[in-house]
Amino acid sequence: MGDERLRRHQHEEFDQEWAANEDEQTEHLHRETPRWAQQPEEEEPLPTREEQRVAERQALIDKKARRLGRKLNEVILVLVILIVLTYLFMRFVNF
Repeated sequence: MGDERLRRHQHEEFDQEWAANEDEQTEHLHRETPRWAQQPEEEEPLPTREEQRVAERQALIDKKARRLGRKLNEVILVLVILIVLTYLFMRFVNF
């Protein structure tokens, strides 16, 4: 071995152990700050009256479009049923 003194930090095993211990020892530095210490999130500014009116108008238009779509679907279903009944009537009554 000679006169050279072995130092602990020259061994890979020691470096790995030391790195693992360092993570455990400094874990408290990486924790999230408590909610009471956090800065409040910036709130979005309230919409203006005009923006509110536009949003309400768009919501009303969407609601009316959905209602109209539902009514049209019902009318189409009734027409298909009537066409089938008419076909059956003509087929079996020998019109």
